[in-house]
Amino acid sequence: MQQLVTKYRMHTTDMNQPSLDLSSLVIRPAQLSDLPGLLALEAHFATDRLSRKQMRRHILNSSAELSVISDGREILGYVLLFFRKTSKLARIYSIAVSPAAQGQGLGRRLLHASLQQAKRRGCSMIALEVSTTNLQAIVLYEAQGFRRSGRRAAYYEDGGDAWLYRRHLDDIHADAR
Repeated sequence: MQQLVTKYRMHTTDMNQPSLDLSSLVIRPAQLSDLPGLLALEAHFATDRLSRKQMRRHILNSSAELSVISDGREILGYVLLFFRKTSKLARIYSIAVSPAAQGQGLGRRLLHASLQQAKRRGCSMIALEVSTTNLQAIVLYEAQGFRRSGRRAAYYEDGGDAWLYRRHLDDIHADAR
């Protein structure tokens, strides 16, 4: 499968790879000390990569939330959300999962965490873009209640189009961190 960005980026999963101890996984806010791990994760993707400067800015920016999923040894994925003070709409800018950890539900966990984060921030809706060819991500988003709301031509660095998706947050409970 082609690597794409929502950014929910997927690689073909090796079904023989060992499964993770899912009980040891933690989703937490990213810290500056996570930059090397975040950049190592970004290195797996050919296009639409976030730079060190961008990652650092998002970690420190109050209008963004960058959360990582970790097994205590390494960062296995992240989700990046954007917020505006004057809007009840949150935007998922990027969800990325390490190729070695894909197929084990980490993308779904990060997505669920992003819905809760948006609700905690007072948002009533969340939006994202996804490549029109990223069927695995589209299935995930639609299964989690996202509905297609439009299309952006030549949205990605490689010229690919994106579907626009939105989801109401009425049914999401903002669990405390």
